Amino acid sequence: MISLSSPEAQMTDVPPEPRPEAEIFGDLAVLCGSPGYAEAIAAICARDNIVHVGDGMSGETLAPMFSQDRLIRTEIATLVGLLAHHPIDDASPAPEIVSGYIVQTEALLLELHSALSRPWRAGLKKVLAGASTDHPFDSGDALREPVFYSGESAYSFQYRDFAVHRYGADDAWLLANRGFDTATARVVVAAVGRLQVRKILSVMDARDAGGSETTPFLPAFTFTADEVAALSGVEAAMVALILEAFALGSDDRNARFGKLQDFNATNATPLLRLSGGRFLLFHIYSLDEALYESPAFWLAADRDYAATATTHRGEFPERFTRQRLADVFGPVAVYSNVLLPDGKKARHGEIDVLVVFGDHAIIVQNKSKRLTIEARQGNETQIRDDFKKAVQDATNQARACAERLLDPSAQLTDLESRPIRLARPIRRVFPVCLVADHYPALAAQVRQFLSWAPAEGIASPLVTDLFTLDAMAEILSSPLRFLSYLDLRSRFGDRVIFNHELTLLGYHLSQNLWIEDDFDSILLDDSLSANLEAAMVVRREGLPGARTPKGILAASPDTPSAKLIAQFEHNSDAVELGLRLLQLSGRSMRALVEGIAKVGAAARRDGGRHDFGMGFGDTGLTVHANSAPAAAARDFLHKHCTIKKHQQKAAAWYGLLIDPASGKLRDGLQLNYQWEPDPLLDEVASTLRAKPVAALNISNLAIPKPGRNAPCPCGSGKKWKACCRP
Repeated sequence: MISLSSPEAQMTDVPPEPRPEAEIFGDLAVLCGSPGYAEAIAAICARDNIVHVGDGMSGETLAPMFSQDRLIRTEIATLVGLLAHHPIDDASPAPEIVSGYIVQTEALLLELHSALSRPWRAGLKKVLAGASTDHPFDSGDALREPVFYSGESAYSFQYRDFAVHRYGADDAWLLANRGFDTATARVVVAAVGRLQVRKILSVMDARDAGGSETTPFLPAFTFTADEVAALSGVEAAMVALILEAFALGSDDRNARFGKLQDFNATNATPLLRLSGGRFLLFHIYSLDEALYESPAFWLAADRDYAATATTHRGEFPERFTRQRLADVFGPVAVYSNVLLPDGKKARHGEIDVLVVFGDHAIIVQNKSKRLTIEARQGNETQIRDDFKKAVQDATNQARACAERLLDPSAQLTDLESRPIRLARPIRRVFPVCLVADHYPALAAQVRQFLSWAPAEGIASPLVTDLFTLDAMAEILSSPLRFLSYLDLRSRFGDRVIFNHELTLLGYHLSQNLWIEDDFDSILLDDSLSANLEAAMVVRREGLPGARTPKGILAASPDTPSAKLIAQFEHNSDAVELGLRLLQLSGRSMRALVEGIAKVGAAARRDGGRHDFGMGFGDTGLTVHANSAPAAAARDFLHKHCTIKKHQQKAAAWYGLLIDPASGKLRDGLQLNYQWEPDPLLDEVASTLRAKPVAALNISNLAIPKPGRNAPCPCGSGKKWKACCRP
């Protein structure tokens, strides 16, 4: 993590003026056509894409994957695309020739990076010199660099596994036109990955054992349909059909790939053909991604089926989003295609997926829009148009729906106009916009282009993809933890600079997303997501290792603070209090659990009522230990909290009712309403100050009561007679 207190802190040494990008790209293309160059790509892939798990997967295991010295996949994909311009030469040059190829490759790619960064560096120079107020990334040319180097949106296994859900409804077409379904294709693709890892490790072992660098890497990246069939259990003929579907045509020389961000056919068809029925694959990630992406283009090419495919494509994100959120909040808390009719305008606001948990809600708008080739090439108009369709329109829709949802009179219905009744009015809404495909530099574009004005009760929007939602639901698996991340992200997200949402999530998991006031902004390194990625791999790929990332979730569940938080994880009646507790510092949390223990012990000792209070920010908390029947105990707590809230002129006040015998939570309440002068409460409060709390009979104090049909002062939105009236 790097603190940024001024724009100058973001500047690094500027390299010499680079050559034109086209000239560098041309030199790279010539190099990729060198005899035996495929071995150089294989050596780079073995060096930069393989980690040794050892005793178990961990963040430390994955640390080399975040090194600035390794080539990222878009760089390797560029090399593969240029290699495909020529017939593949699978000869094995001498080690010194291969080493020379690699040195030249890295030098050209470094030079290419400098050329790509030239536009935004020039813009930043002008800003620092006071010659311009334009943002350095405000042009299409400047955005090409973060688009190319933004990294990946998904984990490899997510592409592979999600493909089955994405195209399951299209399996009949795939069987009729391609000869296989997605479930079988997934099995085959997974087997290719396992086979490739085995072969690469075998080569590495041979090189280590013999102390020789003459053993070539390229054979480890080749395979036949028979080899995959033997490992997958799928018959060889079916395997051959599937591999052929993702193989570059025999006569295809990838001619459209003439500039860096042109269409590269080896991304859609990553298998290259070799003699003897062999296939060459440099990166299993490319095949996993093609399984997720390429069938969409096959389906769209069939004019008779395209409309059906489009419908299925739109249904998948909403279906997937609902399922993952239901895994966290429970099915009864999640709704699809929710309408908010507006009688005056005879229009509907539609929410793709709605989550209601207590008085908090999540509004999700799904979009199946992608960044077009024209935008990747730096067409500023197209970049902004793509962003509008994929992000801005969705957030605008979420905003409009959130405003209606906060109106207590709002009526919710499903698509059949059946009413959806909420248990209480919504006080806070978290808008979420999800894209279904890899959207390069999404975080950077959100910072640059998203138009959003703050509004009371509506959090800043989270704009990300389905893959991040999947990781959030997997790791933040309780409602309170999930909402806490959305809450903190909304509060501090605009002060954090990061390449991808997974980086921010990884930082949150490591130490809680809380930014102190003395930091103007912070820049997060991608390596902060290493522990999260390791945990996801352990859970999804079955490798040994810790299933929970180091940090805020890894504490022992037997500690007093963990036991206290656990009682709020799924408690929809005290969401705001639970969120506040998760924000307490270690010192404050220790003071709270010690206070709870003391009042509980005192109540057990004398059988009386005992209280403990804390203040944090503009709110406060009263912990009350009481063995009285539930209704009487809650009434006493409500009165006490009402007095304390008024006395402190607090915006909100929370109460915890503790069972003295077990020390566990019996009940809780939260008072959320604007403070107003009240002479009667002033009088009651003065009486409270005159006597120790334990000696004061609050039960008999004349706290002014609302009318039976008046709104309950606890802020629930219910009438007093149906809520806190004893």
